[in-house]
Amino acid sequence: MTDCVSLPVDSGNINEAFKGFFSNLLEQDEVQAVFLPMRQPDGVMVMHTLVRDPAHLDGLDPLAPVTPTSAARLLSALTFKKPGYRIAAFLRPCDFRAYLELAKLKQADLDQVLVITTDCSGRMEPRDFLALVAEEGDRAALAFHERAVSNDDTLARLPACRVCEHPVHDSADLAFRLLGTDLNQELVICAQTDPGRAALDRLDLEEAQSSEEPGDRAGQVDALIKTRTSERDALFQEYEEKASSFAGLRNLLKTCINCYNCRAACPVCYCRECVFLTDTFRHDPEQYFRWAGKRGQVKLPTDTAFFHITRMIHIGTLCVGCGQCSTACPMDLPVMELFRTAAHRAQTRFGYEPGRSPDEPLPLSVFEDQEFLELGAD
Repeated sequence: MTDCVSLPVDSGNINEAFKGFFSNLLEQDEVQAVFLPMRQPDGVMVMHTLVRDPAHLDGLDPLAPVTPTSAARLLSALTFKKPGYRIAAFLRPCDFRAYLELAKLKQADLDQVLVITTDCSGRMEPRDFLALVAEEGDRAALAFHERAVSNDDTLARLPACRVCEHPVHDSADLAFRLLGTDLNQELVICAQTDPGRAALDRLDLEEAQSSEEPGDRAGQVDALIKTRTSERDALFQEYEEKASSFAGLRNLLKTCINCYNCRAACPVCYCRECVFLTDTFRHDPEQYFRWAGKRGQVKLPTDTAFFHITRMIHIGTLCVGCGQCSTACPMDLPVMELFRTAAHRAQTRFGYEPGRSPDEPLPLSVFEDQEFLELGAD
């Protein structure tokens, strides 16, 4: 069975190589739909799009470093009831990790999805991406990747991406190998699972050639992980100090306006009805006057810190550090930094890495008779 194939890139137009691959998936009826980043009618902004007709793949731009909405959350909406179609879904590693957690929570389906991922060099805020397109044109995605790999400090990467120690994912069915590859010459895709190998074998890929793993990819991946882990640890230390007291946490969240955008953007904040949107937190008017009478004054809106603390408890073991929460925040709060710091503590305590494997059970979903022994005698 085929493990890797190389697709030729003609005149540096990598999106034509992508188009040939995804068109083949549809034309060979390997899948009935593809879900991947596409340029919208303005020809600039890129959003995930569900495509069933290969003739509508002209605007695909899989490597565009922008994800305005969580792809995991969008794909969940397509699969939470088992679809009658098989879908090839192009997901960044963080999106796939979030999707795996949603599948464990019965909010998404894995059986009908052929997951395709890529080595990830990070992403940008939408406004920064638009500026990059204005500067680089159709080559924006490749320019971003090249500058990110070379550690260009002037590149406007998201803070979440600078501290993400998971730039690759080994559990996806297929993966495009960007690191160690000259993307102006070829596009290498490798199968990582049996369904991925079967799909690659069945495709009629014209001009494709069998390939090996890029020779220096492993070293580049290791170096990238080392750099990001170092930045991550520095971030954790900084925010553990800043949020070491309730006063410190309240200071970090002092401009929160309770818009709940972070909750809406988070791929693993999965409740259909959030308690903060119910009458539980629609206080009686008299309550505000009682609080003001007791304290002399009361800041409005109330419950801002309580909201964030509740979310930290709720998704602490599930957070994949995608950074969608900070992107959605209109007040530029360090939501990602706080949540990643708190989540790291919780995940380390449970020995759990969200999105690592579909077979790893969720914390608190299984009984361990030898756990937290330090909290009580015998």
